[in-house]
Amino acid sequence: MSVSRHIITNFIGQFIALTTLCGLIGVAEAQQTPESTLLSGHESQNPVQLMQRLTPALVTVKIVYKTQVSAEGQSTTSEGKTEATGVVVSPDGLIMLATSSYSFDFSGFLGNFGGGGDNTDFKSKTIPTDFKVTVGHEQKDYNATLVATDTILGLTFIQITDLQGKKLDAVDMSQAAQPTLGEKVILFARLSKGYDYAPYFHITTICGEIQIPRHAYLLDGAGLPIGLPVYDLGGKPLGILTTLAPTVVDTDSSGMGMQIVQRLFSGGGFGQIFLVPAESVNTIIMQAKERAAKLSATTSSSSSGTTAAPSKK
Repeated sequence: MSVSRHIITNFIGQFIALTTLCGLIGVAEAQQTPESTLLSGHESQNPVQLMQRLTPALVTVKIVYKTQVSAEGQSTTSEGKTEATGVVVSPDGLIMLATSSYSFDFSGFLGNFGGGGDNTDFKSKTIPTDFKVTVGHEQKDYNATLVATDTILGLTFIQITDLQGKKLDAVDMSQAAQPTLGEKVILFARLSKGYDYAPYFHITTICGEIQIPRHAYLLDGAGLPIGLPVYDLGGKPLGILTTLAPTVVDTDSSGMGMQIVQRLFSGGGFGQIFLVPAESVNTIIMQAKERAAKLSATTSSSSSGTTAAPSKK
């Protein structure tokens, strides 16, 4: 009897221990699953592999521009050169880049810096006169022409004119994911020629969301590349990083001047930098594609010496 009681006692003890262990495992899984889902939200990929797959769509744009400045009845014109990273949005060579990479509204800057209205006589205008595009590490520069600009999102679209049938890697904003507050995201850019146009990545977090002046998201960190796509960690585009000017400027703020200087050094011009969702950007890209197609048709007609036939009434 004592032996039977001992066996039963051991069995009950082992059963209780096993049940407790299973319960602890279940609690651990229940605690771990929501956290891992929150952090990833999708199947994450190695950032180096993402860089290798996505950065071929990034190109280097060399820009020549003229700046016209007028104040107190006098005007001057100067010429400048700069480089910027752009992204191919169509395999036939349509490229998107930040307008602020070569142009800045000095009159708006000085007006806001001085409290508004103090520099209304100061006018400035920047006109791009030439675009050259370097694809990846190629030694050749392709010619490009201005197609369109979007003043709200501060975007410029240019079209390569001498690809001769070559197709480029391009980002497709129509195949985008929806940004989520708290989500980890990744951005890519390229260094200059002096560093062999080497690509690099930056991982950050979506840390805020706004509805005015439009729906957009705030990213954690400074010095992020303007006018380029933002991706989730699975490699899907979420939108682009660009500058949004506020609808109301706080001219009474004592820190206004420092805020503007910080924005200048971040490369975004006047306004805070936000992630604009892909659905809004894709609409602009489609309009730029239509514009590029019309310009291409017009150029082809002019070079062949033909004109469009008049429409029949």
